[in-house]
Amino acid sequence: MNKIKVLYDVVKSMRKKEVINGVMNLEVFNGEAKVVCISNEFTKNTISGELKAKISKEINMGENKVKQETDTELNFKDHPFHKFHHEAHMNHRNKVSMILFMLNTLNNLTCEQKDDKIILTLDLIEVLKEGKELRNEFQKNYQGCEGSCEFDFHKHHEFIKKFLSADHKDAVLNVTVNKANEIEKIEVSANGENVINGSVNFI
Repeated sequence: MNKIKVLYDVVKSMRKKEVINGVMNLEVFNGEAKVVCISNEFTKNTISGELKAKISKEINMGENKVKQETDTELNFKDHPFHKFHHEAHMNHRNKVSMILFMLNTLNNLTCEQKDDKIILTLDLIEVLKEGKELRNEFQKNYQGCEGSCEFDFHKHHEFIKKFLSADHKDAVLNVTVNKANEIEKIEVSANGENVINGSVNFI
């Protein structure tokens, strides 16, 4: 099965969707204790950029204890962090590093037909290793931006940074594609310092 053709068909199909609905769930365990539990029921209009989300989170990590439910509405087109991403510039070395990262990720991606579904699988260990190096390299580009922008950047990516810097014995990404070439489910699991189970089910 040609994985490039599969990815092309998926992107083409998802691009046509005006509204994307889904439910994201994330659980993190430290030993037997559940330290993070997050649920996010969301609706995004891809044309207007409007996003509505109902978020429930419970965090119990040492002194960091949070239990909260929120309803959020925002427009990504007007969001300052979205603008920052578009205004940030990469030098030639960064661009080449990003291309190499993407090509290696594509090379490590496997594609399997199961009944009327297609399962895309990616071993994330090598991706995480390269991601650490890429993140350190890219951070040099953000040192020149204003303090508030840099603060928002780090705050926005706090969990991703911790995930990238943690040691994992194994970490796997699975993407289920239906016969209409639409992403049906995304699953991530990782074992190491913490056990992480995450999923996004598209409705």
